[in-house]
Amino acid sequence: MLASANSLPVRRGLPRARPQTWLQRPSGLLPSGPVKTRALLLVCFFGSAAVRSARAETQTEHQIWVASIAQARLRPGSRVLGWFDLHDRRRDGATVLIVRPGVGYQVAERVSLHVGYAWIPTFVDEGANRHEHRSWQQLLWTLPAPAGWSFSLRPRLEQRVSLGSDDLGHRARLFVRGAWAPWAESPLLLAVWDELFFQFNDTSWGAQRGFDQNRVFVGLGAPALPGMRVEVGYLHVYLQREPDDQVNHNLAVNVFLAY
Repeated sequence: MLASANSLPVRRGLPRARPQTWLQRPSGLLPSGPVKTRALLLVCFFGSAAVRSARAETQTEHQIWVASIAQARLRPGSRVLGWFDLHDRRRDGATVLIVRPGVGYQVAERVSLHVGYAWIPTFVDEGANRHEHRSWQQLLWTLPAPAGWSFSLRPRLEQRVSLGSDDLGHRARLFVRGAWAPWAESPLLLAVWDELFFQFNDTSWGAQRGFDQNRVFVGLGAPALPGMRVEVGYLHVYLQREPDDQVNHNLAVNVFLAY
């Protein structure tokens, strides 16, 4: 599993259209087409929220996160969409997997709704393994953007349960993403995204009400095959925990598929 405060002078004539880059062509994963200055600043705003809320005592880890996110139309011209993402995260003393299938419906040109299920097993090197199950719902909105830019917003709701407990945790996530290609047909793009997590209730298995975590990614992306894009970069994760908060410095590799 995001109006400018200053008015601009009006110029006569129309600017010459700039060719679309591969970044802006419809792929089901990236937006196309002007985004306002305030909207772009959302990425920086949410990213700085973690720093502002960090407490004095923190634990630090270095991790590797690998993910594959796929979207596909069930048949040409259909509004029904398939969704599947798979994650493998290695941290100190454990490996976390996420298997998240879903189904969606395109309600408008730039807006789609999705629902699905997720299984999150944690395989501990020494000790008992843990299993979490989730149902989830999300809205994916690709926003208009100027030439060379793309911008997307994804709010998501989750209902979480840990195996061995009857407590149901409710969590909201807000994902904001921006990407920029320096020129038409550029082989590389710069991607920046931020995701904010908020937990609505306490549970017996460790979820705590309030701000949960924030993730900020900065990296480079490039097309690998038709319908495939790979992004590699740095992912900073701040988690609010008791008794000490945690900061993760991660190498992130993300593969996006769109058919």
